[in-house]
This record gives sequence, structure tokens and C-alpha cells, in this order.
Amino acid sequence: MSAGTKRQRRPIHENDPATAAALFNDNQPLAHWIANGFRRKALAAHVDMDDVRQAGLVGLWQAAVRFDSSRGFKFCTYATVGIRNTILKHFSEDAKARRLKTCNNEAEHEHALAKPDQSIEPDVPGILDRAIRKLKPRERRIIRQRYGLRRGERRHSGDTMEAIAKRHGVTKQAIDQSLARALRDLRYVLGTTNL
Repeated sequence: MSAGTKRQRRPIHENDPATAAALFNDNQPLAHWIANGFRRKALAAHVDMDDVRQAGLVGLWQAAVRFDSSRGFKFCTYATVGIRNTILKHFSEDAKARRLKTCNNEAEHEHALAKPDQSIEPDVPGILDRAIRKLKPRERRIIRQRYGLRRGERRHSGDTMEAIAKRHGVTKQAIDQSLARALRDLRYVLGTTNL
């Protein structure tokens, strides 16, 4: 092996399902304990605790399959990170699905009231463009540059935060804060005005 090439490590249990299954079975209480720590967040997000526990078990199984004992870590330390990340991913995916469903239902409802005889097909690019025009000029520029928007249509993948910061003569962190503020204002505009 030459000095420039890196040796790729395989997880120790990749070809040993019995060991991975044993780790999984022995550490299920750990997954349930971590999942129960998310009880308050689950209640606030209207997520069923059984779904949270199931996500924790998925994270535990992934950790059991990927665990490499030759690296010197205890399995419970390694698994804790995987379990938490899988649960947090479940929360974000569930929240995103709920937002999309709510958004679609509201758009369909409003559109049905406006045009009862026509099929529901909202003009999303037009709505987005009108909402962006209601923002402050700097916020408008940052959103359009970041997401590559021109008149509500995507023209390219958008600029990096570094490129936008350079163009505006500020730091990347300042652009990040401005973008967060712009997105918050855009959500407000989309939620409160009839576009």
C-alpha cells in the first residue's frame, strides 16, 4: 500500500449479523431511555411516542451494524449518537411532512373558494415572487441570490453564502443572520397575506 492511499475500514459487524443482533438486543433499553428523553418535544410536536421509540430502535440497529470495536469506543457511546440523530431526523421529516400537508390543504381550500369550477393548480412561482416583493430590498436580494430565484422561477442552484457575503461586503455570519430574518419574514408574508 502506498503512502498516498488510505485504507478503508469496514464496520466490524458488516458480515456478522449475529453480533450486530446481539448488540441490538442487549441495548434496546438504551434506545428506549434516549427516546423517552424526547417526550416533551414529541408532545409539543404532536408526534406519537411509539414513533419516536421506533426511530430510536432504527438508530440503534444502524449503529449495531456500523459499529467498529477496533476504534476503541464503547458501543453505548457510539449508539447514543446514532439513536439521537435518527430521532431528530424523524422529528424534522415529520414536521416537514405536516407543514407541506397543511400548506397544500390551505392552498387547495383558498383556491377552491376562489374558483369553485376549475381544477386546483396554484401559481406557486407567482405567489412566491409576489411574497418576495413585499420584503425589504436587502432581504429580497439575499433570498434571490441564495436560492437562484428570478421572477419566482429557479434559474440556477443559487450562490454560496461566501459569494453573497463577498458581494455585500460583510461576513458569512451576517448573511446567515440576514437570510434567517428574510426567511422568517417571508413565512410571515406567505401566511398573512392573500397573494
